[in-house]
Amino acid sequence: MKSAADVCCLALLKYYALKKGSETGHHQWILRKIREFAERGMILPFFRKFSGMEDVPAEIIDKTYVSYRTNPKHTVTIHYLCDDGSGQQTIYEEEEMKNVFGGIFVKTFTLFADEKLKYYITEKNEYTQKVTESKIIEGADEYDKNQPVRNGHDWINKMIQMTADNNMEQVKKELASYEEKRFLTKRMFALIQ
Repeated sequence: MKSAADVCCLALLKYYALKKGSETGHHQWILRKIREFAERGMILPFFRKFSGMEDVPAEIIDKTYVSYRTNPKHTVTIHYLCDDGSGQQTIYEEEEMKNVFGGIFVKTFTLFADEKLKYYITEKNEYTQKVTESKIIEGADEYDKNQPVRNGHDWINKMIQMTADNNMEQVKKELASYEEKRFLTKRMFALIQ
């Protein structure tokens, strides 16, 4: 049984995520709770609504979430294919989804702007197994080009979008800038052995 405090915190976080402007004055509490839940492996899709806030954990910002709700005693499996447009991916991967909280099963993906995630979900109880949901998520739909570049994932998505728009001069500039930052980051923050 999950604690009442978790249920209350998650309900309040969801309220802040869905009601624009309601989080004003509560940023520190929101960030603290999101970090606490993330450390416990309890990342829910609506946490991504807070990605505009500074200091939100990176594992929340650049992910695509697939969630499914059912009886927490059931086994939920996702069968997925990440299509980058090359036509080479034809075999669906299969993975049991994690019951994050009270029957909310979640699987996270890193999806770039030019990729599509095709999936279907099977739910199994002690008697039957059935296909319950099937969808396609477009990486371009997940990418908000009006959002400032916060990390490498955003930067790559920005360059993918520029390539799609046939803005090759800007792509070259962005690529050079990206490589420079990567080089400097590796050099300045080399792992201490």
